[in-house]
Amino acid sequence: MQQLTEDADAALGPVGFSLWGSSLLVVATETRRREALDQALGKFQKAVEVDGGTTFETRFQFAKALKEGGDLVTFLEHEDGRQQTKEQYYRRALKVCGELQEIYRTEMEKEEEQREESEEDDDKVTAEDFAEAKLLEAVLQGLLEGSSSVEDFRRTLALYQEAIELSPGSAEALMEMTNYLAARCLGRESLRATPTAEEWTKLFDDLESQYNRLLTEAGFDMKECHEICRRKDTHDQEEPEEEEIDERVPHLLNTLGKGLAAFVRSFPELESLEKKKHKQKRKKVDGGPRFTHAVEVLRSAHHFHDKLGGYYLACLYASPAFEDEENCRTWLETADSYGALEDEFDAQEFTAMHEKQWFMRLAQPPVHIEELEDENEGEDDGEEEDDGEEEE
Repeated sequence: MQQLTEDADAALGPVGFSLWGSSLLVVATETRRREALDQALGKFQKAVEVDGGTTFETRFQFAKALKEGGDLVTFLEHEDGRQQTKEQYYRRALKVCGELQEIYRTEMEKEEEQREESEEDDDKVTAEDFAEAKLLEAVLQGLLEGSSSVEDFRRTLALYQEAIELSPGSAEALMEMTNYLAARCLGRESLRATPTAEEWTKLFDDLESQYNRLLTEAGFDMKECHEICRRKDTHDQEEPEEEEIDERVPHLLNTLGKGLAAFVRSFPELESLEKKKHKQKRKKVDGGPRFTHAVEVLRSAHHFHDKLGGYYLACLYASPAFEDEENCRTWLETADSYGALEDEFDAQEFTAMHEKQWFMRLAQPPVHIEELEDENEGEDDGEEEDDGEEEE
C-alpha cells in the first residue's frame, strides 16, 4: 500500500500537487469553507514534500498560498468560531520565505562554482525570482509588524527596497511599497516623531523618482499629467492623437497618486507653508504644489483608465485639510459608476461626509432582490395571520 501511495505521489509530482492546491484554494475563497482551505494548504505542503523541499518555486507557491490563507481566515473565524488567526498563517509563510533565502543563497554559490552549467539549467533561480520572494516577505512583515514600532517600520521598508534593488523594473514591487508607505504615512501618529517630516518628504520624493524612471521606460513623460489636466480644464477640443499607451502607465499613475495624496493629507502644514511663501490667504489648504501635483497625477490615471484615480481623489477631497464636498461627491460617484468601489471602499475615509444624504445613499450596502422578496413574503404572512385573528 505504501509503495502504491509513493508511486501515485511520484506520478502526480510537485507541479500536480501545486495545481491541485491552487484549485482547492479557489474553491475555499469562493465558498469560504475552512475544510477546503485546509485541504488546499495540505496539497501545497505535499508538493514540497514530494519535491524534496529544495526547489525554490514549489516552496514559493506554498508561501503565497499561506499568505492567501491568512487573508481568507479572517472571514472564516466569524463563521466557525475556530481561533486560528491570520497571524499564524502569515508567520508560517514568513518562515517559508526564510527557507527560500537559503535556497537562493545555495543556488548562487552553485552558480559561482558551475557558471556554464547553471546558465543552461531551466530550474535556475534568478534575481527576479528572489525579488518576488522578498516582496512577499515585505508584505507579510508589514502585516505582522507593530503599528507603533519604528524598528519594524524600517525593517519592512528595507525589505521592499531590497526587492526593488533585485528587480529594478518591477512595477509590482514599487506599487506594493507605495501602498505600504501610504498606509503608514496616514497612520504616522502611532510612530510619534520618527520618521520626521523631512524623512517622510525624502521617502516620497525618492519614491516619485523611481516612478519617473519606470514611466519613462514605458514611454510616458510625467510633465504630460499637467498638460492632460490643462486641456480638460480649458475644454481644449484639440486633443492630440494618443498613441497606444503602455498598460502599466495608468496603474503606475494611480498608485503614485495614491501615495502623493497620502503624503499631502498627512502633512497639510507643508502646503500651508508653501502658500504663506506666496502670500496667499485662504481658509483651506487647497492649492499647494504637492496637492496640485497629486490631483493631476490621479486625474491622468483616470484619463487613461476609467476605473482608476477617482477613489483616491474622493479620499483627498474628503480629508479635513482639503475638504471639498462637491469634488468629493463628483469623484466618489464617478468611481462608483465604474465599479471601483467594489474593489476598495472605506467609509472611515469619508467621516466629514457621513451625514450627507448623497453619501448615505452611496455607502449603504446593496439590497438583493431575493432579500426584498423574503421581506415582502414575511409581511404578507403577517397580514394573513392578523386577518385570521380578526375573523375569529
